[in-house]
Formats: sequence, structure tokens, C-alpha cells
Amino acid sequence: MREIKSSSVGGMVSVKGIVTRCSDVKPCIQVAVYACDACGFEVYQVINGKQFTPKIECPSQKCIKNQVKGQLVLQIKQSKFISFQEVKIQEPSDQVPIGHVPRQIKVIARGPVTRQCSPGDIVQITGVYMPSPFTGFQALTAGLTHDTHIEAY
Repeated sequence: MREIKSSSVGGMVSVKGIVTRCSDVKPCIQVAVYACDACGFEVYQVINGKQFTPKIECPSQKCIKNQVKGQLVLQIKQSKFISFQEVKIQEPSDQVPIGHVPRQIKVIARGPVTRQCSPGDIVQITGVYMPSPFTGFQALTAGLTHDTHIEAY
């Protein structure tokens, strides 16, 4: 874990550690499906990040031609979700130099790799070392602009 540097960002890394915390498995939306309440037109929105702005107005030719501002309603049952879990791992005590504090790193698991570990397990995690921007109030108070995590495979 101590050998992961800034040059590793965007690259494949493998880390051995002890799981200290696991979040609950939550749904993460991948494709949002909306239906227009005026014309019934369906709109699909692919979601790539943690946050997204929902669509509001219907872009169909029928609504534009009739000069109607059809409202889009999110269709939960037709939307596609994937499992999402955050795991924190800490480097093993045998890898910590004497007098130093053990390092921790956040691991994000999606899909079939969720529910694979629990706190106290010793794990070998392989994934991509990625930056993640601070959002909300945290972005205003943070000195740095990004945090880092591993996208687990």
C-alpha cells in the first residue's frame, strides 16, 4: 500500500490489507428511464458518476410540434441498477514500519464483487487506482481537489 504513488493513478494496482469497514450494499443507478406524462415518449439517460441531473422536459417531436412542455417522470422499475459497496482496508501490521501509523484506502466494489468480504478479513484487492472529486460542503473546505480510491475487480 505504501508503494502506491501519484504515478499509479489510472493504472492497475494490487493491494493486500485487512478490511476495517464495509458499507451496506446499495443500489447505484446506471441507466435512468423517463416517461413523458403528455405523449408517453420514453427517454434513456446513461449515468456514469455518483451524481447526475435528472431530465425534466420531454425532447420528443410530438411535444415540440404541439408546443407542449411534457414533464418527464422517472420510471424506477424500468431503470437499471447495480449493487454498490464501499470498503475500507488497512495495511497489515507486518508491512507497517516501526513507529508509523497504518495506511488506509477506500475500495469501491460494484456488481458481482460486492458482499465478498467482511470486517476483519485479510484480502488481496486488484483494481484501478482512481481519483474522485470532493462534492458538496466537503469540496468547499478541502484543501485538495480530489481524493483517491480503488475500483475493485
